[in-house]
Amino acid sequence: MELGVDALWITPFYPSPMADHGYDVADPRDVEPVLGDLAGFDALLAEAHAAGLRVTVDLVPNHSSHQHEWFEAALAAGPGSPERARYLFRDGRGPDGAEPPNNWPSVFGGPGWSRVPDGQWYLHLFAPEQPDLNFGNPEVLDDLETTMRFWLDRGVDGFRIDVAHGMAEPDVLPVEDTGLLADHGPGDHRFDQDAVHDMHRRIRAVLDAYPGRMAVGEVWVSEDRPRHVTRYGGGEVGTRRARAAALLQLALPGVAYLYNGDEFGMPDVELPDAALQDPIRERSGRTERGRDACRIPVPWSGTEPPYGFSTSPDTWLPVPERWAALTAEAQAADPRSMLSLYRGALRLRTSAVASGGSLEWLPAPEGCLAFRRPGGLVCLVNLSGAPVPVPEGEVLLASADVSAGEVGPDVAVWLRG
Repeated sequence: MELGVDALWITPFYPSPMADHGYDVADPRDVEPVLGDLAGFDALLAEAHAAGLRVTVDLVPNHSSHQHEWFEAALAAGPGSPERARYLFRDGRGPDGAEPPNNWPSVFGGPGWSRVPDGQWYLHLFAPEQPDLNFGNPEVLDDLETTMRFWLDRGVDGFRIDVAHGMAEPDVLPVEDTGLLADHGPGDHRFDQDAVHDMHRRIRAVLDAYPGRMAVGEVWVSEDRPRHVTRYGGGEVGTRRARAAALLQLALPGVAYLYNGDEFGMPDVELPDAALQDPIRERSGRTERGRDACRIPVPWSGTEPPYGFSTSPDTWLPVPERWAALTAEAQAADPRSMLSLYRGALRLRTSAVASGGSLEWLPAPEGCLAFRRPGGLVCLVNLSGAPVPVPEGEVLLASADVSAGEVGPDVAVWLRG
């Protein structure tokens, strides 16, 4: 609450063999025993609501775990069965069906098809442990609606829909141009099919029966990105740019999502090979390192790893040394810290000065951008290589010192204008 967020997004906590950090869901209407149980979830939800926080949870409709009861039934039932019709099973190509049905790759690397003992193949756009569901089957969509109502009836405030641009494949699964598949661009039939809109209309219809609930889709096909500090250059430069980027993002209208740890200025971490856990690592033949670098546990307190994240010295990914200055405890009392910057920005974001759902672009020096919100908030970001004058108005917040009357390179400032 001190940070200023007003909602939580909880990533998958459902029963799972954890082939992809819980996104391989074995039962979408229960809690992974390692994490707790439904009574614990209900208690968390009640506590969050009492604190004024809304709670959204991940909805993972595109695929299930290979340990889901449906997939186990599909393997047992055999080709042509109703059980297999819940997934995308196909006969292989070639005289003995030994080649995959088409050339679609997995997003995680390697082929997007795996063969089962009776000779058929099933589609998995991610890991083999994540067989794609067939949303051309009404039973599959009905079950998704049942899952949504299960959590909405418990009181969740909405969903983040995983792979929201998936869930629909053409009736005939074509062999694709390899360039299109590599770029996830237009013409890649694995995603962005017109029929996916029908799925989202059904999802919207369920939500409409629960006033005040929401959903947001994951539609960025390149998956996780590096943390801001690393993406923008690393070190002092990356931190300065990340601070400016935070003010740019939080000045814009609409919902803002913060990846936990960005408010502490966490960078990516170069992990030893033996510590890597992302399935992308193995699926790519160890040519890609995957997404683990930006998934390090968040540092909370203390001077030694794991900085209050756990009572155990061994966390699921190792926390590096020399992160004592990044902890919430260390940053809380420092008005110049990244955490203080986020707190100040989130406080102003909910004030009258940032009201209104639109913006007006303003004239700005070359290499800069500036806009005004209806409530009077002006944001200027200097992307050039030279300082520019601070615009007229009362300075409310800046990502770096602007007291000399200049906005330096890679610096953002908020004003009441």
